[in-house]
Amino acid sequence: MSALICRRILPVLFASVLLASSSWGLDQVSLNTPSLFQGAAIASVLDGAGNRYTTGTFTGTVDFNPYVGEDSRSTPADSTCTYVTRYNADGTYAWTQTFGGTVSTASASITVCGSTVYVCGNTSIANPVFGCSGSFTFIGSSDAFVFAIDSASGTPISTFGTNGWVRFGGNNIDQASDVVSDGSTVFVCGGFWSSNAGIGGSGGFASAGSDDAFILAVDAISGVPVPSFASNGVYHLGTGWNDKLKGLLLNGSVLYCAGQYNSDAAILALDSSSGNLVPQFGNAGMQIFGGTSVGDVGSRLALSGITLFMAGTFTGTNAGFGGSGSVGTIGNQDAMVLAVDADTGLPKSSFGNGGVVHIGGTAHDAAVDVRCNGTKVCLLLTTSSTNLGLSSAGSISTVGSSDLVITVLDSQSGIPVPVWRRRVRSIRRFSL
Repeated sequence: MSALICRRILPVLFASVLLASSSWGLDQVSLNTPSLFQGAAIASVLDGAGNRYTTGTFTGTVDFNPYVGEDSRSTPADSTCTYVTRYNADGTYAWTQTFGGTVSTASASITVCGSTVYVCGNTSIANPVFGCSGSFTFIGSSDAFVFAIDSASGTPISTFGTNGWVRFGGNNIDQASDVVSDGSTVFVCGGFWSSNAGIGGSGGFASAGSDDAFILAVDAISGVPVPSFASNGVYHLGTGWNDKLKGLLLNGSVLYCAGQYNSDAAILALDSSSGNLVPQFGNAGMQIFGGTSVGDVGSRLALSGITLFMAGTFTGTNAGFGGSGSVGTIGNQDAMVLAVDADTGLPKSSFGNGGVVHIGGTAHDAAVDVRCNGTKVCLLLTTSSTNLGLSSAGSISTVGSSDLVITVLDSQSGIPVPVWRRRVRSIRRFSL
């Protein structure tokens, strides 16, 4: 019996800009990337055979077949719906599935595991449906969701949750950010504000006063909460001040999480079966990076051997591991990538400045994703600076109001590999 292949998300432009000759691996590069993605693409993933699945949002009527032929889908008037499109390994168009209704529904992340595609996001509709024909009922501001569809046909997996999808939320703003699966369990992370959040509808999880972090663990076939994981399938982290999780990475029995804890950027390590923090990682299962400012947050994770990398953002003049240090931003907000030992959570001192490399200018810069192929770390940045540089102001300038920048660093030293810096011009508010 062959091993189950599970692939995680890759922001669409990250996938299409990287060079195929770089040996970044199947989940980083595809030669069959369509020249035009339909709708507002958010993320993309490849399965083991090289088929590509792209998710995003759309409004109005869109023909999702970018080639000869037509496959048009429509949203209700003034509504935004989620879509998933498959492109076959040979580059041909396969199918599109939509999800939502009369008010906004937006995807955030996608993964494929075996024959099932899982998508998470948030919806403001009490009863969104596949085909984007759900009707509005007030449920708060938004709920997190994850749905499951067949990878070959795009048909909803009717045994998963309620008609193919699972909800988490309550009476306020609740949103999902990332989804991963090991074939038996689906994990979803995000942040919630509700005082009565639960799986499938209102429940007993209450925010501590601001944005609280959550991880859902549901059965990959039925969507039923895994009772052995944390509190009946829900891990809840809340200090009362800026807690959220934005990225997940599964490595054997450990579930790594990137996000924010008490306004600091944080990496959590949890046992994927029990939902307990791994005590030998960092400080009782958590490594934080930040200072006295409140704008520090992790976004995505990558693993290479025993080194764990986290992309993120920080502000202030005294950021460091453990919650304080001497790393300061160049401008208002800098992009960063951290390197820590995957077992202990301790910083890799040889990488950059004691385990951190930061890139910025005099405006706002953020690292939104990271990949590693063993010898190189690839970082995706958004920047509005006119003088972007490494550790100090430099000479890279935006062309428009906000640009995407891809840069590659040596995975041991954090030193840039100059030939790898690329920019995509004039991307405004591109959601990644």
